[in-house]
Amino acid sequence: SKFNNFAYDPTVEASKQRNPSLELYDAGIDGNLPFPVLFRPEREVDIIIASNSSKYPDINRGRALREAKEWAARAGIKFPPIDHENSYAKFINVYSDPDDPDCPVVIYLPLKHNALYSDFDPQEVQRAGGYCSTFNFNMTKEQIKELSGLSQFNMTMADPVIKETIKKVIDIKTKHFSE
Repeated sequence: SKFNNFAYDPTVEASKQRNPSLELYDAGIDGNLPFPVLFRPEREVDIIIASNSSKYPDINRGRALREAKEWAARAGIKFPPIDHENSYAKFINVYSDPDDPDCPVVIYLPLKHNALYSDFDPQEVQRAGGYCSTFNFNMTKEQIKELSGLSQFNMTMADPVIKETIKKVIDIKTKHFSE
């Protein structure tokens, strides 16, 4: 999709700001997570936080992670070992390769019911033909608030794990590059 570039400034050298329009693409075009875009070599990614809102049954079978790993193998890019079968069991999963400090760490958050948030289960709503479909472009404000609220709540609950993982990666990288 093309949009007017809100930051357009023709005086800025070598910048996206020089373009009068922005082109946006679905980052999950080769799978349902944006790993191909994030793993461009110039990005030198150490950690990816992937919030997956795939539908049932794909999300609880680890399909998006499996596709990401397959894509990385085809592209010759390092990817940590993934437990596909249990990727939906918890609100947060951290995947790393302890034998390779250069392999990116994947922090994975599947969209799932959390009784601490509410009775709302997006997978059940989607299975029942409700509003949580990828192709539903007519959600009400209440539905958007409920769905995004669950994602935000689960992310907030995962905050300590995310922070600890970032600290560990910084320590590993610092140690690795000081040797």
